[in-house]
Amino acid sequence: MSEPRPSLSLKVEEFVYGIVRFSTLYVRTTFSATTMPWIFNIGIAKARRQRRIVHPLSFLIVGCFLFSAIIDTYPEGWSVYFNWIWLSDDISQKITERGGDLFSLTAVVRSGLPTFMCFVVLAQTLSILLARSRWIRPRVFATIIYAFGLHSASFAFACFLPIISSYALNPESSDSAISNLWEYGVAYLVIGLTVILAASAFISPILLIGWSAHRREARWAFKPVFARLGVAIPAFFVSIFIATEIGSLPARFTVAIKPVPKVEYQFLQGPTLHGSGPGDISGATYSVILYNRTEKLAYIDSMSTIAAVTITLPDGDVLSTKDNTQFDVFDETHVLKTILPLLPGKAQLVYFEVHWETIGTLGVPTSTSIDGSWSYDGLNVALDLNPVSGADIDGDMSFDLGNPSIRPW
Repeated sequence: MSEPRPSLSLKVEEFVYGIVRFSTLYVRTTFSATTMPWIFNIGIAKARRQRRIVHPLSFLIVGCFLFSAIIDTYPEGWSVYFNWIWLSDDISQKITERGGDLFSLTAVVRSGLPTFMCFVVLAQTLSILLARSRWIRPRVFATIIYAFGLHSASFAFACFLPIISSYALNPESSDSAISNLWEYGVAYLVIGLTVILAASAFISPILLIGWSAHRREARWAFKPVFARLGVAIPAFFVSIFIATEIGSLPARFTVAIKPVPKVEYQFLQGPTLHGSGPGDISGATYSVILYNRTEKLAYIDSMSTIAAVTITLPDGDVLSTKDNTQFDVFDETHVLKTILPLLPGKAQLVYFEVHWETIGTLGVPTSTSIDGSWSYDGLNVALDLNPVSGADIDGDMSFDLGNPSIRPW
């Protein structure tokens, strides 16, 4: 007689039970490795046999999964450790832009798998360096793997905790009781937990590596405790720097081959110089089509737009301009705007007028054309414009106008 197939409800129950048990064991493993690294190292083999802690490679892969979101967001290698406290805005923005893709299987394989493989190789190398007996090296290897897994998870939680708390416990976004607790100390609790996690990401793993090989099992050069700790500190930092560099390489390669979307521009009419009369240049006009290829709102703020003007006279002297440059922005219907939004994925025709005041005059023009404009041989006017805020412009909006024609306003 064939055995009855398990029901769907039983399968779901076993699945949920497996997740709950793994989560419980993971928390227990993290707590033991963080608070009692020496005792954890002594009883690691017995605890694994009795299934009271997560297996080392499983513990490491979870830490690398969490850590992969950090280095995938900030693919700058080991410098992430010096900038992590300022990464909350970048990570929060990436989560908003990419959503679940940041924690997708592709992202984990791209950043987490190289980091995982690098940690495994480094742990095996350190176990050979610290332990003399090949029968003891598997336990030493497991302890070092736990150290790397603890570091990855603790460091990732230290980065994510301020972001999660700012969204979940923001009193301005909700009137619930738990949100209101923010005013009574939750903010300080989050700061405290972040500091504890950041400290445990470095102190406990170093102790685990230093004590991974007992005195009787260590190589002769590492018999004293201070010698093993002296090796553990640089070995730990070198290992995490190497793993972070290798883990961020795929993300860096993706960023390099994928162009960053920017605001593109195309001039319909290049800058036309204007003056109040012969001997004066006091402004320029031009029209341009701006195409916002980014996924965020860009805008033109006439009050903060940068326009640098350099006027070089025929004899090589530079004519000074005052710092009160005025920038006027007109939409496609020629309506004056103080702030003009550039919608994502949209193109817009914009007219600009730049006004400045010079100190001194250009002298007598060399020629005067029929339409009333005037020009100077050897005169050069350089304009450097940056009208867009909230996004980067594709290229430099700068001009060198030699022997230009100057028209009256």
